[in-house]
Amino acid sequence: MAPARATSPAPAPGAAKPTETAPKRDAKIEKSGACSWSTCCMLSVLLVAVGLAMVRSGFVINFTPGDEDVTNFSTIYSGVKGNDQHSAHDADVARSFYNLANEFYEYGWGDSFHFGFRRKSEPHSVSIRNSQNFIAQKLRVGDMDNVLDIGCGIGGPMRGVVRATGANVTGLTINPYQIKRGREITSNLSPWMQARCHFSLQDYLKVDGLPEGHYDGAFYMESSLHCENRTTTFKEAFRLLKPG
Repeated sequence: MAPARATSPAPAPGAAKPTETAPKRDAKIEKSGACSWSTCCMLSVLLVAVGLAMVRSGFVINFTPGDEDVTNFSTIYSGVKGNDQHSAHDADVARSFYNLANEFYEYGWGDSFHFGFRRKSEPHSVSIRNSQNFIAQKLRVGDMDNVLDIGCGIGGPMRGVVRATGANVTGLTINPYQIKRGREITSNLSPWMQARCHFSLQDYLKVDGLPEGHYDGAFYMESSLHCENRTTTFKEAFRLLKPG
């Protein structure tokens, strides 16, 4: 088996070349997306723009899954300054953020909460498919190989990888609503897809109940940015992947 590589999707023409790192394990970990505040800022701008469009179109969110209050959401950062904000309540913030933002994202972006690459004339859907197919190719897995989608959202990338490879993919997310929504979407697909798409409620910094040394591959689709110390989640992936 070829050595492991952590890889981001190929950039659009003229974009900066993504960096590559190699984890110390003979198993495949694929990582997509820049782990930086620039991505968060871009997503925040997108969220505001989509929100305005939704208001104009009459779209209404009847509830938020965790009963979050938008005003109270920011109060947990009161008195937390600078870089310390990175490590303040990582799991709670990620969970609450997606309770608030999930329907906005799905309305304006689809079921895959990530960026992609495309030609100028191609639509957004092609950019999403291109990124997922790129990850699927790098994973080098086949029918019913066991794969982890770490930070899976509502399962868009997982379903893309399953379509491309036939792999048996388990998606990990800390957000219960995302699991509920992901299962709703998957339940409308073919039995073949349903047999290969699974969800597990997990904190990817401390994964419980999954077999060690069991998985043939793993990937992060712009999800590792939700924690300060990404080494912790990469160690969890290392622990769960097959050696050799």
